[in-house]
Amino acid sequence: MRKARVSAFAVHGVKPVWRLVTQSGLTLTATANHPLLTPRGWAPLADLAIGDELAAAVSAPFFGIEPLAAPERLARLVRAQLQAGTMTAIPEAVFRAPRSDVARFFAAVVDRHWAEGVRAAATALDDLRHLAARLGYRCRTVTEGRDVRLLVGAEVRAALANGTDGAPPRATIEWDRISAIEPAGEAPVYDIEVPGVHNFLANGLIVHNSTYARCGIIVNVTPFEPEWEGHVTLEFSNTSPLPAKIYANEGVAQVIFFEADESCETSYKDRGGKYQGQKGVTLPKT
Repeated sequence: MRKARVSAFAVHGVKPVWRLVTQSGLTLTATANHPLLTPRGWAPLADLAIGDELAAAVSAPFFGIEPLAAPERLARLVRAQLQAGTMTAIPEAVFRAPRSDVARFFAAVVDRHWAEGVRAAATALDDLRHLAARLGYRCRTVTEGRDVRLLVGAEVRAALANGTDGAPPRATIEWDRISAIEPAGEAPVYDIEVPGVHNFLANGLIVHNSTYARCGIIVNVTPFEPEWEGHVTLEFSNTSPLPAKIYANEGVAQVIFFEADESCETSYKDRGGKYQGQKGVTLPKT
């Protein structure tokens, strides 16, 4: 597991989404075709069922370089707002802080007085759980009716109380079983692309680039001259780890015509119509 920059971002509008929950309390809201990593390889959410295993991050030791002015004081303010139910997300500054500051902040939020678990908004608990994973600690969320708690083990609390800034290195992923999959209405859908590895962490689960995992479209740059006659055939192939589905009347690519500012090296006229005369070609049916 390593850091990587996002190389592309796509907006797909509002689409139906599903909410997935694992036994350890990880949650993910995604479209039915979003691929997740299973022991069998990549599988779209629509093909998953309760009891299936997903790859979840045990540790994600990535930190920033912007120090917090007073980690413990910020933690006390955050804890008070969490207890009051007025905070839905941990301040972004914590995620940009170095390891030592993150450890001091997390230890002050989750101290010995919270042995029964941290009760707060689910989104804020997801943030705390992500901070724990950065430090190498495994926490668990439990939902009891409308009450959501983040459980932090006694061993973790003891280590934090001793001033350690994280657990020793261990396996980066483990398999977490699905406990629920349910429709979650419609929501704005976004996709990102991570070059090279083509996957990323989403709420602790390893997911694949969704848009860029469907099919890779290969279209060569083809020069046209006034002498060109006939049909133009575009070829595309699936370069993803998943089966490609092409739906009729929905399109698969954009074709852009532009006028070149230099002459073409190959003349179709000189080649005696080798690349012409495609008027009688029978086009494939969809």
